[in-house]
Amino acid sequence: MQADGKILAAGGFSSIGGQTRGRIARLDAATGLADSFNPGASGDVLAIATQADGKILAGGSFTSIGGHTTKRFSGFFSV
Repeated sequence: MQADGKILAAGGFSSIGGQTRGRIARLDAATGLADSFNPGASGDVLAIATQADGKILAGGSFTSIGGHTTKRFSGFFSV
């Protein structure tokens, strides 16, 4: 969960909360709907964490996320 109460979800899914999302999503705690956060990962996201500065860290079997090539780990700022 992020400091603003939004819920981060990760896994092997292609949709969540009624919206297409590529294995990583952020949900509104009140409605359960996915918001505009949609970096998309090329493979399963197996771990997710947030830092105090709001940066999201993700690890898994992906080779790209958020349009960037990476090797199974990525850090990015929430949008």
